[in-house]
Amino acid sequence: MPKYPPIFEHNWRSYYDWRGIPLKSPAALLLHWPLSVYRLLFLLGFVPQDVEESRRKLVLYYIGVQQELDCLPVFGELALLLPNTDVELIMFGQRAYQLTTLAKPPALASRDYVFEYTAPAECGAGSVRIRLDKTSDYWDPATIMFDHPHPFPDAFIGLNSGISAHKQWAPVVIMSRALGIPFGITDFNRDCLAADANEYPVMLRSAVTDVRIDRLVGCCKAKAVLESIAQPCAKALNPFMKPRAYRVLTGHLPS
Repeated sequence: MPKYPPIFEHNWRSYYDWRGIPLKSPAALLLHWPLSVYRLLFLLGFVPQDVEESRRKLVLYYIGVQQELDCLPVFGELALLLPNTDVELIMFGQRAYQLTTLAKPPALASRDYVFEYTAPAECGAGSVRIRLDKTSDYWDPATIMFDHPHPFPDAFIGLNSGISAHKQWAPVVIMSRALGIPFGITDFNRDCLAADANEYPVMLRSAVTDVRIDRLVGCCKAKAVLESIAQPCAKALNPFMKPRAYRVLTGHLPS
């Protein structure tokens, strides 16, 4: 059982010491997913310096999920890392949608979760619940405004996203900027991040001219998104994933 509260430097050696795992353990091959999510949440301001006294809920839209679907229980680590917090992880992506179409009723009812875990009370009693979206192959921005099949997100998360290589990310970027929803991603390497930085203005311009996006967010917010192109995305190196890098996209726009 790890020490409480979860205090460690954000690098593998410090994490392994806190977790009681020997450095020769291959755990990192699996834990890089929840630890990358945790690091992004830290950078986005969702990890307080002290344990929250009152219980809180954190809703995350995990977009572009793929191989993670084979190892969902590793995300239980977030329950240990975020004590006194109920994490609702809603996963969107082609593979997630395919799995929901293959599941036989009532295996995936509208409110069913594919994984649930609550940490021991002496570890803070954090909890994680994972749900697979079954509305479409890719995240549909209309669901956040009108349909409401899921609770409103506190943040968007995307790991190894290839954000400039897939047009499906454009609505995510737009809705993040227009609605002020923090958006944290990792990508494969620095070259990907450089490509993203070059494509980012083009992505925004093309998306806000989409009639459907304009209908969702309104003309004023669409204009504010265009004006935000001059605001650079934050970049830094993820100590858990050297030499990979992450980028944080945040939307601070007029309401």
